[in-house]
Amino acid sequence: MRTADGKIQRIRKDTHVMEAQVHSHPIYTKAPPPDHQGEIRPSMADPLWRTRYLTWRSELIQWIEHDAHRRGLDMLCVVEHLDEAHPHIHALLVPRRSPKNPRLDAKATHPGYAAQVRRRAQARERLSSAVPIKAVAAEPEPVERTRTRRRRGIDLGRRSPAPSKRGKAGQKAGEPATLEQLVNQVGTRAYKAAMRGWQSHLYETLNFRHGLARVGPGLERLSRRAWWQRQTQSEAVLEKKELATTLATVADNFAGHARVVDEQRRQAENEAARFKAEVEALKTELAAANDTIRRADELPHIIQTLEAEEEAGRLRLAAISADIAEADHKLRRAQDAEAVRKKSEAAAAQAERRRERAEAAVVSLEQREEFVRSERIKINDEKVALKIRERDVKAKLRGMAAWANGRLDLDANDRLIIIEPRAGRNPDDELASLQPVERWLIDAVKSLNSLFYDRLDRTLDKVKRVIRSTIRAWSEGLIYRTTSYEHGVGLRKDKALDAAVKFQEETFDHKEIVYSTLPLLPDLTSVHDVMKQAEIMRGTLDTAERRRLNAVAAKLHELGGRGPGRS
Repeated sequence: MRTADGKIQRIRKDTHVMEAQVHSHPIYTKAPPPDHQGEIRPSMADPLWRTRYLTWRSELIQWIEHDAHRRGLDMLCVVEHLDEAHPHIHALLVPRRSPKNPRLDAKATHPGYAAQVRRRAQARERLSSAVPIKAVAAEPEPVERTRTRRRRGIDLGRRSPAPSKRGKAGQKAGEPATLEQLVNQVGTRAYKAAMRGWQSHLYETLNFRHGLARVGPGLERLSRRAWWQRQTQSEAVLEKKELATTLATVADNFAGHARVVDEQRRQAENEAARFKAEVEALKTELAAANDTIRRADELPHIIQTLEAEEEAGRLRLAAISADIAEADHKLRRAQDAEAVRKKSEAAAAQAERRRERAEAAVVSLEQREEFVRSERIKINDEKVALKIRERDVKAKLRGMAAWANGRLDLDANDRLIIIEPRAGRNPDDELASLQPVERWLIDAVKSLNSLFYDRLDRTLDKVKRVIRSTIRAWSEGLIYRTTSYEHGVGLRKDKALDAAVKFQEETFDHKEIVYSTLPLLPDLTSVHDVMKQAEIMRGTLDTAERRRLNAVAAKLHELGGRGPGRS
């Protein structure tokens, strides 16, 4: 991954790049033998327990994936093992690359390590900024002889540490604790507390709902039978919760059914009240008719009339009942027609919405086709431009290759000319192929020719200076031919050291010129030998003359004269 300034951050070979988790379930993978008389052993062979285990497994995988995403990890794979006494699941997680974790360090996403690093830094800053006081010698912790008491909450069942001869900070008894030891102690406590919190979070959000215990029988020093009794109690609580959920669902269903029945009963009561009112009205009419009959018993014709009226009333009651039934039938038909009308309106509205969506889709499709056509035209234009650019680039490459090979140059009027055409090709055709980039090639050849001749002049000046220095050193005897070195040139540093150093500095970058120039110069060994002998003789003569003058001066001094050494 590259940083903001463009540097590449690589992964160190000692970086922890993966996190592994192991989750175990207390049931057994195999059923106990028929003659088993020990503890209760629920196994995968029991359909109820197998269903519970499969539910726990699927929810556990979802929990691992959610927890990994929360901590900045990706779930690489999940493997189930059924080849041991208890089924268990292995999960492998890898960190995601991010600005906060560019090196894919799994410790940065681990809750224990993250808490340890954070608390260590806080403790180091707090202890370093505190006023230095005399360190207190650590005292050995007393050995606890009683049984380990049971703790509550997240520390349930944790054993106390074994007695040690070293203090809390890791130092021997009587020795003062150093700053690093105190910081390590704070970091260790933070690591354990963070991991206990993570395990408690797993228990409270997943395992508690499946009737699993927070800790195993080993941490509480329980026998397997006692622990399974506690596990059975947890399972009983789980079964009661499942039963309560089922009963709540059934109660909700019955309540809904009761609401429907109550609505039907209310409608029936309203209809019965209406019919009851009509019957009461008919009873009132019948009572009046009976009263009239009782008052006119003496009048048979009146009785007959009343009987006829009674019969007519009965017929009227029957007609009213028929009218009521017909009205009820018409009402149901009207309700059905209203429902059909509403359905038709809903279907028409849905068809209208579908038509609008289809029209919108057609418009969108036309817009997309127009966009595709415009994009196709742009792409074709870009293709043509790319072909032109490709042609120009190839022409430029051919022109630069021809100039580099010495076949292309400029004439006196700054026009391109072909000096040596290719075999079988016409120079005019070759110049015509360079016509699209003629202006560019003219400018490029001008700048390259100027740069080339400028560098050539500077190189010739350097070569001339090196040759002059070589000839001067050869004439002065500073360099000589020899077979002791591979290149056949030697340098005398015994007398003219400054001149030799200066010659080396002048010819350091051009030694090959010196090696190739020296064999072309005449042999001056004899001249150098004569000059050397003359120098020796000059020195001898100077010494004899000096002695002679000193003798004359001494003689004049004895005679009282004035020698050359006096004023």
